[in-house]
Amino acid sequence: MSSPTEKSSLDSLRSAKGSRRGRTRGSSLAELGPALFLGFILLFFPLFTLGTLGLRYTFLILTARESARAAARCRQFEANVSPTELSSINKGKAIAYQYAASFKGVGISDCRIYIQICDVNTKAKSMAYAKLTSLDTANNVYNVGAQITGSVEPVLRNANQWWGNIPGLTAPFTVITTAAQTAENPEGLTK
Repeated sequence: MSSPTEKSSLDSLRSAKGSRRGRTRGSSLAELGPALFLGFILLFFPLFTLGTLGLRYTFLILTARESARAAARCRQFEANVSPTELSSINKGKAIAYQYAASFKGVGISDCRIYIQICDVNTKAKSMAYAKLTSLDTANNVYNVGAQITGSVEPVLRNANQWWGNIPGLTAPFTVITTAAQTAENPEGLTK
């Protein structure tokens, strides 16, 4: 048989185990906050940065597409028709800079408007950055394109040089995008 003192020591051990169990539950709740914070820093922020870079790159692609579309509608390639009706080169560049200015974190360093000549028979493509001397609309399809060199800014630029310059993370990411549209007035590519 057990004595009353042995029973009381067993009861005190049981109560001590119960109190430790309660403290364990409370400590896991206290660790939830720092764990969520680390999860946010290690998972959410890099995904947010990558998503923002992708979105801004898409804005730059849209800028090239709209620039090529506007340049393809012009009546002349190099010379302005009038002060209000610009040439393909001038209209394409104006649209490119206007679109890039409307998107935050997107900048353009160079915009080149070109003529893409596609041979219908051989499928060969060539480019010209100046007006054409002659046209062969029976054997060629003429496109007007825009080649844009630009930069995409990261979400937070790090002024601290501890990380160094990592494009896309601490420094702008330089990209080149192109787009082409079929020329609506091929005869104007010689002017």
